[in-house]
Amino acid sequence: STAQTVTLRNAGTAILNIQTVALAGANPGDFAIANGSTCKNGATVASNSSCVIQLTFTPTALGTRSATMGITDNAADSPETISLSGTTALTPLVTITPSSVSFPNQYVGTSGLPQSVTVTNNGNAPLSITSVTVNPGDFAMLNACGSTVAAGTSCAVGVFFDPTAGGIRTGTLTITDNAPGSPQTMSLTGTGQDFS
Repeated sequence: STAQTVTLRNAGTAILNIQTVALAGANPGDFAIANGSTCKNGATVASNSSCVIQLTFTPTALGTRSATMGITDNAADSPETISLSGTTALTPLVTITPSSVSFPNQYVGTSGLPQSVTVTNNGNAPLSITSVTVNPGDFAMLNACGSTVAAGTSCAVGVFFDPTAGGIRTGTLTITDNAPGSPQTMSLTGTGQDFS
């Protein structure tokens, strides 16, 4: 995220000596003290002066994430704590399994049994599929996913190997959607076998 600024002001008459500025709580790894922060371990703040802490949010999981930032110093109310929270945006997240498909040998001009590819939406928003394609013409597919995959559900794409020539044939399954990293691709491999 963009940095959010927390200002620490020394309203006293003596110098404020900061010992530590640290993150703790439920999800401290989702928050970070960014460059540009002047409230640091070992910093001093003069009377009627202030320093700032720049905080960023990088969620590692879906939902609402929380933490606390604690400042220990020589003030009477030390440690001072600030509650932090952030929520992940609604977004679909796609997982395709397996990561690649290798077909058994297939005679040229014939079609083998389909291999199933599972498309899973691990996100918290619907996955909108624009297109599912295979290239080149040595491969074909049957799409059972439709145009939308709800959050937390899966669908299947059947991929066929229809070799047009002998030898090793390679291709790609491509899924274009509204998830980060689109289009998602996976490699397809098979060996065309000629009659002799």
